[in-house]
Order: sequence, then C-alpha cells, then structure tokens
Amino acid sequence: MKEYYTQRASTHGSLLITEAAFIAAQAGGYANVPGIWSQPQIDTRKQITDAVQAKGSFIFLQLWALGRTAEPETLAAEDPAFPRISASNVKLSSYPASDPAPRALTLSEIDEYVALYAQAARNAIQAGFDGVEIHAANGYLIDQFLQDLSNRTAADLRCASWMLSQTRSARTGPASGSAHGAPSMFTHLISTLARKGDALVAFERSYISNADLPKRLKKDIPLTPYDRRTFYTPVDKLGPAYGYVDYPFAEEGWL
Repeated sequence: MKEYYTQRASTHGSLLITEAAFIAAQAGGYANVPGIWSQPQIDTRKQITDAVQAKGSFIFLQLWALGRTAEPETLAAEDPAFPRISASNVKLSSYPASDPAPRALTLSEIDEYVALYAQAARNAIQAGFDGVEIHAANGYLIDQFLQDLSNRTAADLRCASWMLSQTRSARTGPASGSAHGAPSMFTHLISTLARKGDALVAFERSYISNADLPKRLKKDIPLTPYDRRTFYTPVDKLGPAYGYVDYPFAEEGWL
C-alpha cells in the first residue's frame, strides 16, 4: 500500500484520496478492508502519509460505514454482538432472502455513530492525513439516510447533517454522492457544501493504471487501460503487485 500511494504521489502537488477505511469495527462487515480506529492502524498509515508528503503531495482518508450492506457472517465473525444496522429495517434486495433484516438506528445510536466518525477523522489527522472524505454513496450507511428507498425516519437529516458538521473541524473534504435519493435531502446536503465552497473533480480507475496520471493529462500522453478484474483481488490470489503497483510509468521520451 505504501508503494502504491508513493507512486501516485510522484507528481508534486497531487491530491490523493485513499480507498475507504472503516471508522470502527462495528461499522464494517466486509473482509480485507482497513480501519482507522486503533493505534496500530494509525501508526501503519503514518508510514504512508509520510511517504506521500515527502513527494510534495497531499493525501486524504475516506471514512466508511456499511450499515445494511454489511455481510452478516463477516460482521458476526468480527464480533457476534455487533448489530447489523441501517436508517430503517428495509432489507437489501440483492442479498439472500434468508439474510436477517437490519435494525434501524435509535437516536442515541446515531449520536454514537456521529462520535465514531468524528473520532475516525481525528485519528486520520493523527496518522498524518491532510484531511478526510466521508463516503456517502453507493448505498452505504450515510447514503441509506439520504435515500427515499429506505423508509427514512425523522432522524435522517439529523444524521447526515451532524456527521458532516462534527467531522468538518478535522479538515473534512467533500462527501461522495449518489443517485436515487430524496431531492430534499440532497438539496440540503449540496447547499451546505456549496456554502463552504467545496468542489472537486477527481479521477478514480484511471489513476490505478496510471501512477503518473497528472503528467499524462498535462502532456496528452495516452493512458494505460485498467483491468477491473484485478481491482478487488485478494493479495494471496495473484501476489501483492499484480494490477496494483506493476503498471508502467510513461516512457521518458514523453516527459
């Protein structure tokens, strides 16, 4: 991971936003995902941020909580006492019918999650990150409060607003967005961000296969195609470098 981000920090002044990290153990439910709630995790991340910043670049950590998308078996393996929670008790249609329905968060539990996000943001700053981004897309926990498909409760706006406001003091970047939400919820969210002057255009998949992406864009150098088959492949399947840090930099003649 350190080599991957160091490669993509090769162009001075680049802003990197990392893969998502769970804000707490109970916020997870997928295997092979990093976190930012413990001191060993903070210490390991500090090695990465130091390497990126030594290149003159910047790095944000994306904060993540799964909610109803958590895999019941994986969450239970972490701790059988961890509940599978969401904005409501609506099940995810793409999961097996035999999977238990999530439980709607109570108001006090929403406060707990707000605190978890805030602490995760502080941990990220301690780990040397220049800021954080809140993952609020793709049907994960915060997005579940923004969607009209989830039988939203009166606590919805409170959750979305508080998670943003409570973590913003720790240099919070723009939250990721998603479609299919209730217009009123997204209008509020976007209006809040607009007042703060937040706007960002970012590259994702092409940055995986082009560690020198800023230079390629600036000099109109053809991009190396990415291979989506390797995006989520566990390390023990193909080795730690394959499809991760083995993409070539542009030839010197281009630069």
